[in-house]
Amino acid sequence: MRGLPALGSVIYVYRKNLLFPSYCHYGVYTGNGKVVHFAPAEGIIIRKTRIHETTMDDFLDGAKDFFVRHFPANLEEFKLLIRAKEKNSSFVDAVWQGLEWQNYHIYTPEETVQRAYACAESQTLGGYSLPSNNCEHFAIYCKTNLRYSDQVGRVLDLVFI
Repeated sequence: MRGLPALGSVIYVYRKNLLFPSYCHYGVYTGNGKVVHFAPAEGIIIRKTRIHETTMDDFLDGAKDFFVRHFPANLEEFKLLIRAKEKNSSFVDAVWQGLEWQNYHIYTPEETVQRAYACAESQTLGGYSLPSNNCEHFAIYCKTNLRYSDQVGRVLDLVFI
């Protein structure tokens, strides 16, 4: 594994399970070898999925490496990036109408960490939902103020082609 990411980085690892042969799990690096992410909490009998802080090793969950997600500085570049990833432009347009794009803002590393901790403390984003409130939605929200998931977009793109 390479060194640790920069403070406030949105990071992800590749994982797989019986339902999904390949997916990315996201979190926000908070420093000192810790990550805040939306995942089942250890030590809880009913493994309720929630936003909480764990060690980098727990976040990696056996993965050998992590990757850093980078974000464009402005909204127009972000829209171009999303459009390039999606095959069905009418679907993308519909998604865009549902998002409050004017709220796009790149937070500083310190602000990103503060937002991650605030979400973990208050659980204000609500309960886990794979299509609308998952680990990717959470991490992107902390960095950009948008709740968006490329992975959900790609799955829906396949459904609506």
